[in-house]
Amino acid sequence: ELHQPNTPDRPVVRDEERTVGAPLEYAAASRAIHDGVASNDFMLQEAVAVGAPASLKMARMSARAIKTDALMDSAPAQASGQARGALFAYTIAAPVSVRRGESGMVPIVGTKTKGQRELIYNRTKHPDHPAVSVRFKADAATLERGPAIVLDGGHYGGEAVVPFTSGGAEIILAFALELGITVRHEQARRTETVRLRFLDRAVFFDMIEYTTTTYEAVSTLADPSTLGVEHPRGHDTTFDTAPVEQTLEAGRFRFPVAARATAKFAVVEKRVLERSQDVTGLKAQAIQRYLADKLLTPETVKALNGILAKEAEVEALVTDQKSLDAERKSVRARLDDARKSIAPLTADTDRTLRARFVAQLDAHETALDGLDQREKQILTRIAVLKEQINTEALALGQRTQR
Repeated sequence: ELHQPNTPDRPVVRDEERTVGAPLEYAAASRAIHDGVASNDFMLQEAVAVGAPASLKMARMSARAIKTDALMDSAPAQASGQARGALFAYTIAAPVSVRRGESGMVPIVGTKTKGQRELIYNRTKHPDHPAVSVRFKADAATLERGPAIVLDGGHYGGEAVVPFTSGGAEIILAFALELGITVRHEQARRTETVRLRFLDRAVFFDMIEYTTTTYEAVSTLADPSTLGVEHPRGHDTTFDTAPVEQTLEAGRFRFPVAARATAKFAVVEKRVLERSQDVTGLKAQAIQRYLADKLLTPETVKALNGILAKEAEVEALVTDQKSLDAERKSVRARLDDARKSIAPLTADTDRTLRARFVAQLDAHETALDGLDQREKQILTRIAVLKEQINTEALALGQRTQR
């Protein structure tokens, strides 16, 4: 229709943020600084807000490079720290005047320390790219939790949140995303039986479940890099791949990524599992496999095969018993028919026919007696076999425990 405009739908492509959209926090590990990793001078400044509450938004620095010394000279620290039991206090050296309704920032820490620039990938914190982080020590300063601006090479690098950190502790500060490296991961699981134990009539399988997580990093950077992977671990798993360092919730690993190349690294975790079943539920093929894997001795296999042979005989006897029930039902039906047929016959007029039906009745009753006797023999044999199976299964558990 000419009076209605034709507006085609167009896809919306959003720009991908290079800075972290939300604070990414990484826990400090037991070891502070990795050996063999270059450390650079790092300047640390922290300030506190005084006066009325104000809405403070971090402004990005200008494109002009900022000298470290000039920055320290422009905002020298005006406080000294002192531990007070479980707390820590900063004392302002000189009075600070703030007008009513306004606020100000007072520098309390200004120092140089050694820091490292790292790339850390954690799939639960960001699924696609590693975070650009700086690792450093707080030295003697106790740092309060608060926002931070990171200058990388004298220019604005990104924003982060400094966690509350006591003096001398390590801090990993994530301030940007490295879009030049894209990371994908996939998982595979396999279970391996490492031991068989017998107790009473049960067999217990001690197993280890291996979970392999393969990380694939695709780099478009012009320079080689080292990628750190922070892999979360479960409460009941351990690492089969040795991590570089560990925290309470994760293990960290490192692997090199060449310039404009793809690199893979696998993290293997293991978890101990256990399941159990009745000894008679084992299959002959599985027993031979366990024997080949040296999980069972030839003597144990011989005892198990004896138990399984008796169990197979029990199953065959149960099948025979069911067939006897079907046959008994058929004989009783024919017996009822013969009784119905003989009822109207008289001894004088139908003597021959009556004698024939009487013979059939005798034959059917004899067959029923034979079936009952056969069923008694089957039930007796089943009881004997089950007793033997139970005895041998208990003896098997006692022998393997010794």
